[in-house]
Amino acid sequence: MKKYIILILIIPSIAFAQHENEEEVLNYLSDSHYKIWFFIRYDTNMGRNDTCEEGKAYTFKRSKTVEIKECINGKWEVNEYDYTLEKESPYDWWIEFNNKRYYLVMLDRGAYLETKLRTMASLYDKTDESKDIILKHYLDD
Repeated sequence: MKKYIILILIIPSIAFAQHENEEEVLNYLSDSHYKIWFFIRYDTNMGRNDTCEEGKAYTFKRSKTVEIKECINGKWEVNEYDYTLEKESPYDWWIEFNNKRYYLVMLDRGAYLETKLRTMASLYDKTDESKDIILKHYLDD
């Protein structure tokens, strides 16, 4: 029983210890320059037009910009936004870009890193619900 209590107390602090300050969150999101996070992995059809079939990726850059590349109607559409980070408590972070605010969930899954951009449900609108945009950064890329 004592082992389980110790694990319950230690595991959350281990999971969140790497994200205590903004510098560590920036390292997680962008390394030293940038990091590509896939919503839908994609292949580009190389040729004259660089066409696509599907795909969406978020590239978080150290300069606090995020580039969103999405395949729409067989063509790549790229938009770039500035982002801000806000610390709410020792381990709770918010990120805001494109006039949207997300609760930032950062997880190490072993073979890949996972980031969830979570929109929070409204306390006043009962039809509103929380939603996650789940992004993956593959460590072998």
